[in-house]
Amino acid sequence: MTDVAPIPNEPSPFDAIRIHIEDLYLEAKNWADGKPIETQAQADAVQTLMRQIQEAEKLADAERIKENEPFDTGKAEVQTRY
Repeated sequence: MTDVAPIPNEPSPFDAIRIHIEDLYLEAKNWADGKPIETQAQADAVQTLMRQIQEAEKLADAERIKENEPFDTGKAEVQTRY
């Protein structure tokens, strides 16, 4: 019998988004080192990073809404009942 490494559990949607945002934050910190942008390639990279941050924010908000849905539905049912 050979030793097989266990397959790690996949992160929850929250953890996956958190990890992604933390990675983007670290990349943004690297760009915020005080050095001016000197080339078009650097400007393009910063623009791409900004778009990725905006998309991550939208993704996090959409997941928050999805995760809250059962609570919102339950609350609406109680409010209707009373």
